[in-house]
Amino acid sequence: MKKYLAILVFMICGLAFAQVDPEQGAAIAKPVIEMLLGILPAGVVSALVIIGGLRVVFKPLMALFEAISIATPSKKDDELYKKVVEGNTYKTIRFIFDYIASIKLPAKKK
Repeated sequence: MKKYLAILVFMICGLAFAQVDPEQGAAIAKPVIEMLLGILPAGVVSALVIIGGLRVVFKPLMALFEAISIATPSKKDDELYKKVVEGNTYKTIRFIFDYIASIKLPAKKK
């Protein structure tokens, strides 16, 4: 238990003090976005960028929320996590993210 809490504290400190250069991130993303703008309508590209950005933010947050609820001995946070995950709002958002922003592979034939 203490090991997991130490890992979580280490991760949070690393995220809090991470030095991210926004210009470098923009330099990487700009050619991809420009290429997509040449192929797809601007509204579709905007939607994809927004969905991707939200996914980048919310997936790690939910993983952290789950890890904290599992690591702590309190049942109150377990119930809160369960309530959030089983709620209709979370299910709808998760379905939209997964359906729109995931790669669909065909079923494997046996």
